[in-house]
Amino acid sequence: MEKVFATPMTGEGRARLAEAVNARVGEREATWFPFGRSILGTSLLCAKRGAGTPVLLFVGAHHGMEHITGNLLYAFLAERELPRGTYYVVPCLNPDGVELELTGALSPLLAERQLRMNGGSRDFSRWQANARGVDLNHNYPTGFDAYRSIERSLGITGGAPTRYSGEYPLSEPETQALMGLIEILNPDAVLTLHTQGREIFFGADPCRRARLWGQLLARRVGYRVGSPSGAAAYGGLTDTLAEREVPALTVECGYGTNPLPLSLLPSLWQEVSPLLYHAADCLEYVNKL
Repeated sequence: MEKVFATPMTGEGRARLAEAVNARVGEREATWFPFGRSILGTSLLCAKRGAGTPVLLFVGAHHGMEHITGNLLYAFLAERELPRGTYYVVPCLNPDGVELELTGALSPLLAERQLRMNGGSRDFSRWQANARGVDLNHNYPTGFDAYRSIERSLGITGGAPTRYSGEYPLSEPETQALMGLIEILNPDAVLTLHTQGREIFFGADPCRRARLWGQLLARRVGYRVGSPSGAAAYGGLTDTLAEREVPALTVECGYGTNPLPLSLLPSLWQEVSPLLYHAADCLEYVNKL
């Protein structure tokens, strides 16, 4: 892996990473397009590579503190040869949360609120939410109402660094944009990268194909496989897609304490890249059963 892919995922860093992808494989091979904007107006970008079936969507950086997942996806996009299929890749769904976690730079529009949500501290190194304190992976429809009681038991009543689900399902422009993208692309399957734990989750009520796909991929990388428990089991993208019979998996990459340092990126790439490379052929095997 080239050192450039360990560039921190700030706004400038993401631009440099996209340039590195284009320099390596060519602008015609990696096609970038916007599919929405964040709460602060940051463009949300998706890249397309490949052609034909299956059609896969990979999503990184739902959470500010898990920005290393975006580095993994930029590195994947930069590989000169990818397995057969069409790959749509969103390296960073939560650019504002990532920026806040990495730099601590407050939004002029939300500075007072962000400080209040963070307990008055200017240390945002544990920030997971988007710019207005909504945990994007609790903002999807399935399980949203059930999660509200858990939220109250955790003492969460409004915007926070993590675990606040928002005012209503898909209240955030980032989750709205991603669900809109999924409607347009109609992917055969979706992988969402998070950190950490070396686990693959296929949702609380997965379709048969998602369960089998997750088990095959888990064997490729030596991860545990199963369904999430506790607060993690509600309001997530994987569960919402499972309800629609779309094979979807949440991959908890690596092991350690979030945020995983970029010094771990080379070893994390060696660990996770086989999963990304074999996502298509494992899915096609499942579809033939």
